[in-house]
Amino acid sequence: MSRTPQLQPTRLAHASVTALLLAQLVLPLFFTIQILLVWVGADSFTVSPERVHVMVRETPLLALIAPILRSGLIPAMLYTHHRSPRWTLPLLLCSMVVHIIGWTAIIGNPYFSAPTGYITLTLGSTLLILLVLNPALRKPRV
Repeated sequence: MSRTPQLQPTRLAHASVTALLLAQLVLPLFFTIQILLVWVGADSFTVSPERVHVMVRETPLLALIAPILRSGLIPAMLYTHHRSPRWTLPLLLCSMVVHIIGWTAIIGNPYFSAPTGYITLTLGSTLLILLVLNPALRKPRV
């Protein structure tokens, strides 16, 4: 009887997903720290105190909550990627939906012109393609 070999993720694919998840964490953490500093009244510790304060004041609450939510979802994806890989893809989809909702809410803000939304969407799409095309990345490792 011949057995079909079980698909095993390559080390490169596994490392790529981990690296992309870490790269995705940078921007939400940066924005979360900036937003929280403004909310607690420590504007002087932000990158550009006057600009950041005006940007946070003029941004809809939905767009301010999105990076905070993603700052929790992305570490959860890192954890599940190593412990329970079948949850990484659903968490990634949730994170992308939260990003798109927050991104569309901030597009109308004239004070925010950074291309970070495109960068984040590109990283998320790359992760999505990696996870969908390599089903072994979604199976528990033995």
